[in-house]
Amino acid sequence: MVYSLFSYYGASLCGAQLWDLSSHDVNNVLIAWGKGVRIVMYATVHYQTHCTLLPLICNDFSIEGRLQNRFVIFYTGLIRSSNHCIQLIGKLIKQGSGSAASHSLNEVCHQYTLNKYRDALPMPTSNIIGGSTTEEQRCTAIAV
Repeated sequence: MVYSLFSYYGASLCGAQLWDLSSHDVNNVLIAWGKGVRIVMYATVHYQTHCTLLPLICNDFSIEGRLQNRFVIFYTGLIRSSNHCIQLIGKLIKQGSGSAASHSLNEVCHQYTLNKYRDALPMPTSNIIGGSTTEEQRCTAIAV
């Protein structure tokens, strides 16, 4: 119960889809989140518990997964937009505009061994953030 409240109120992460996921600052957020989870879960989790085990213990997605999920939803929205100017922004991100979004796309593709020019970037299969995703969004993939 305590973790659920912490996760809900402590992880709003407004604007996180525009963060540079390859930046050292994001790593600092991940570290701080892990420390916060250990403090909230002090009765059941030892303070030296490895950070990769925390999502499994809490039966939740990792904060890194949430950030990546938000970025994928954001990028998918750009590519699928009916507005040609918005689609152009998505194409510029894919071509390497040097923006935080471009760096994030490179980071996500690198982490999951995807070629951003050839492979498809799948839509998340679950509702991680608390927003709603349609069945169509869950079952489709976009060509990146």
